[in-house]
Amino acid sequence: MMETGGISEDLVFNWIGHLGAFFYVGSYAALQSGFIRGSSYTYALLNLTAASLVLISLVNAFNPAAATIQVFWICISLVGMARLFYLSLKNDFSTEEREMIDDVFPAMPVPMARRLLNLGRWSDVPAGTVLIEEDVPVEELYYILTGEALVIAKGHVVAEIRRGFVGELNVLSGGRASARVEVVEPVRVFTLSGADIMALCKNDDEIRLHVEQWLRASVGRKLVDANMRLLQANNRATSEAFPASEF
Repeated sequence: MMETGGISEDLVFNWIGHLGAFFYVGSYAALQSGFIRGSSYTYALLNLTAASLVLISLVNAFNPAAATIQVFWICISLVGMARLFYLSLKNDFSTEEREMIDDVFPAMPVPMARRLLNLGRWSDVPAGTVLIEEDVPVEELYYILTGEALVIAKGHVVAEIRRGFVGELNVLSGGRASARVEVVEPVRVFTLSGADIMALCKNDDEIRLHVEQWLRASVGRKLVDANMRLLQANNRATSEAFPASEF
């Protein structure tokens, strides 16, 4: 047993092994807690690090079976990272798709985003088109990239949409729309069938979590915008009813 600066070689290798075990447990805990994805570079890299550290620790107390497991774990992690890199090259996106991804779900893995986008279609919609009719079940989800649409409830304009989702509140439930959405300036729009989204989410929990997250975020932004619009309208009404005194 060698000692370096008062620290034994056995102790050093033991702590390297403990560190490897920490990476193993930490990566699995992070995966089960939802902090990382199984199909991500992070998870593969954590497992690669864990296996490498444990393999190094075996130099001081070699165990053929344990070493074999670590070697296979390293190889599997490397293959997984190579696969992710290959998929990132294979799954190319158009300029419009890239803009939509960056705006809506930047954290979604590339292969997952590709699967979702393959379900929809891009189209140019002229002014005057009604995307969603009030009090009619919502069957499709729209993402407006350019142009403008108005959200009209009970004959009153409640929101203007120049970029973002339309129909996200009811598309997964098939509920009736609370307002009409009408195009007032030609829009470039991406359309997804609600049935297709639900089928995809049913078969993939990870995609479901991403979809639910960005739909909730979109609804939240619209509620904030609606509240601001209502506040501004109330302020204008107050100003008109009680004009400032002129001196």
